[in-house]
Amino acid sequence: MKTLYIDDQTINEIRNQFAVSASGIGIWDWDLVTNQVYYSQESLKILEMDDFSFAISTPEEWDEKVHPDDRDLYFGNIKKHFENEIPYYETCHRVLCNGKYKWILDRGKVVLRDDEGKPLRIVGTHTDISSQKEREQNLEETIVLINNQKNKLLNFAYIVSHNLKNHAGNLGTLIKLNENKMFEQNEFLSYIKTVSNELSSTIDNLSDLIKVQNNQNINKEQLNLNVYLKKVFNILMEDVHHSKVNIVNLVSIDETVFFNPAYLESILLNLTSNAIRYSSPDREPKITYSVYSVDGYKVLKIEDNGVGIDLERYGDHLFGLFKTFHSNKDSNGIGLHITKNQIEALGGKIEVESTVDKGSVFKVYFKS
Repeated sequence: MKTLYIDDQTINEIRNQFAVSASGIGIWDWDLVTNQVYYSQESLKILEMDDFSFAISTPEEWDEKVHPDDRDLYFGNIKKHFENEIPYYETCHRVLCNGKYKWILDRGKVVLRDDEGKPLRIVGTHTDISSQKEREQNLEETIVLINNQKNKLLNFAYIVSHNLKNHAGNLGTLIKLNENKMFEQNEFLSYIKTVSNELSSTIDNLSDLIKVQNNQNINKEQLNLNVYLKKVFNILMEDVHHSKVNIVNLVSIDETVFFNPAYLESILLNLTSNAIRYSSPDREPKITYSVYSVDGYKVLKIEDNGVGIDLERYGDHLFGLFKTFHSNKDSNGIGLHITKNQIEALGGKIEVESTVDKGSVFKVYFKS
């Protein structure tokens, strides 16, 4: 049997060709003098072109196939490399291949320049990373879903602890006052009935909220703002009475918003209790409620004359989790974070204006 001799250079070439083919990396070579581009077999395979295809014979034709949203980054990196700002360029962009976009990792390096440093030849690689991008997209969607569920759970836990705590406090206060003979029996029963009804309503709203916890969309319905403001005033009756706060309700009797019942109760309760909690000791507390419409939103404005917030100092962190801005022992830095989360979850937004020692204005934007 005749032995076939293969020299070392040929063996190395075979090894390199196999390594490139097995890696799934395509090679391209751009001659800037002739403005022609050579594509390796693997590169043609990635781009879904055959050996006789001249679909991309010049860089300009390649550029047309790059997704419009990715061109600025793509051109920018090449320009930086041509001007010697970076040692090579590398971009991930979408390329139109046989009628559909693929994600391509594109790397290139100038291998020849003239005496003035102008690029004459650049060599690079293509790698199809579509499957990797798809996995990244699935991972991002999963993270978003997990965060949504986490926020729903956080909202629910806050509503349970915050709202029910107020109901329990009202019941405890009524019982104590009754033990001290502060009420007639009928009057006591009337107050107990009011608290009981509000407690039942809160529990019903929470039950409805539980039913939609596994859904992406939170149920919404037309809700009368005054009905929910009255609920909140009843829940906070002890705080309202103790602080002697002057409630000014300018909201029309038939004003409605399209929102979730449990979230609306929680938002109004949190903003109202904050206005009472941070009232100024130097003047009679006052909270004013009003509504107006602007740019497709119905805006509920809640204005107080309390101690105010230093927005220059704390504005960027106002709605952050566990951020507090006063020395009040009841501050936990959760309420405003939850409130913002609940409003934005249903397409709304919240804004605040505040001056230290003059008061604050919170504006809740409900989608019309």
